[in-house]
Amino acid sequence: MSDREPGFQNIPIPLTPEQRVEAQLIRDAIVPPRQFRYPSDMDYSEVEARIREAFVPRGTFFGVLFGIVALALSGCCSTAAPIVLTTHYAPLTQVVEAPDRVISPDVTTTVYSTAYVGDMGQWISDHPEGSLERSATLEHERVHAVRQFAAGAWWFVRYVTEPGFRWAEEQLGWREEIRTLRAGRWIDQPATAAVLSGTTYELLGRPMVSYADALAWVRTTVEEP
Repeated sequence: MSDREPGFQNIPIPLTPEQRVEAQLIRDAIVPPRQFRYPSDMDYSEVEARIREAFVPRGTFFGVLFGIVALALSGCCSTAAPIVLTTHYAPLTQVVEAPDRVISPDVTTTVYSTAYVGDMGQWISDHPEGSLERSATLEHERVHAVRQFAAGAWWFVRYVTEPGFRWAEEQLGWREEIRTLRAGRWIDQPATAAVLSGTTYELLGRPMVSYADALAWVRTTVEEP
């Protein structure tokens, strides 16, 4: 999905003029996402550091709030070997085991170029190499990575604090996941709606969406051409 398709930019993200320029530069570099390439003379860590510096002002309420969000996602990574991804999933580059960085033990959580999982062995078992399950999940997480790079740290703040924003972003990711899975898998619509409306996506005590609304959306998405 390109961010020029209907619905990809349906949630405005408030930015200062300087942040807007930086976001446009980042967006220009990754649209269309399939053609994303890191600058040949720049290590990825430098890219991420520059983005974080640009979007995390010091000493502000926003900075403090994002610090809390970052702290919630922080922790030591395990010794399990990461899975290095092909450029097909850029700007997502790897899957890393880090139990302290996932929002729920059985959920893949993406932060910029890295998709974090709670248990690598279990993740590989549920997403075997070459399977539709792995492709579907990575297509989902790639959408989040693209959006995060385009929006910067505001993405994380709004995702945590605004259920409406979180739901809009998850629709983008889940649409890609469902489109991939339905090529060879039956989609359990009630179960999917239960996940979307359940505690997995409930942050700060606020559910993301009602079961009825989630089920209606899943049914429509499954039937899309």
